[in-house]
Amino acid sequence: MDWRAWLETYGSRLYAYANGLDVNEADDLVQKALMGAVKAVRDGRLTTNGDDVLRYVYTSIRNAAYRHFGNRNRRGRLDYAWSAEQPWLGGAEDAERTLLCRCVESAMQKLPPAYAEVVFLHLWGGQSFRVIGDILGEGTSTVSSRYLYAITLIRKHLNLS
Repeated sequence: MDWRAWLETYGSRLYAYANGLDVNEADDLVQKALMGAVKAVRDGRLTTNGDDVLRYVYTSIRNAAYRHFGNRNRRGRLDYAWSAEQPWLGGAEDAERTLLCRCVESAMQKLPPAYAEVVFLHLWGGQSFRVIGDILGEGTSTVSSRYLYAITLIRKHLNLS
């Protein structure tokens, strides 16, 4: 596996995911997850298949965030913190795209955290519902339902329904 190419492809996505889980500790979350993946590959517990490593790192970031917050909050879920100050859609090339990005970010902030996390992992993380289910410890049907409901809410917020 070409680690440099893998990091160029997925590094910013992993950081954006960690940033949503814990803005103050995102660097540490990603670094610990990547080091865990390297150790797991070295020890033979993880293959060098890029998809397996990506799933491992996403799961490690999420688990580290749970540990950092003293397990789960009273709802049993992490609060995914979409931050308007730190846009996660990337740089916009023009004013129209900037406005669209802000509208989508605003809609994402209004979603229940569990739905926002699924949308992020699917659309920006590039993960299938099956893989997202593995990462979150949820069934594929639960993940796909959350995604569909989230898209409905985003469309309603953007007046596209």
